[in-house]
Amino acid sequence: MRIKLSNRILLPFLAILLSACALTPSELINTSWKLTELNGQKLPAQVQITLEIRENEAGGNAACNSYGSNFTQSGDKLTFSDTFSTMMYCEDVMEYETEYLAALGSVRSFQLKDGLLTLQDELGRTVLIFAGS
Repeated sequence: MRIKLSNRILLPFLAILLSACALTPSELINTSWKLTELNGQKLPAQVQITLEIRENEAGGNAACNSYGSNFTQSGDKLTFSDTFSTMMYCEDVMEYETEYLAALGSVRSFQLKDGLLTLQDELGRTVLIFAGS
């Protein structure tokens, strides 16, 4: 009788413990974002910068050119690497694109709150803020 009682207590506890250890998909996977702030400055309406995060890659539009990147996420840590882009020139937006790609390369962590994706550099400074699209 004693074994049955302890099994009734232990089995649900073990099930909860094992489910807590299971890997869960990232909240970032399969999401799309539109940049609203770049290094503390609101973007002008004519500048459209996007970020799409998929299972093994990230990319989007960097104001003029399409870009792609590898990314690594662990908890709230996030980095983008091996970023590449097409090589077109677009008048009046190239400085935003250059600044965006540099900021993306400096990202080390993120926060998701109230429909916003906030990306910070290694010092914890906010460098990019995206709204869900």
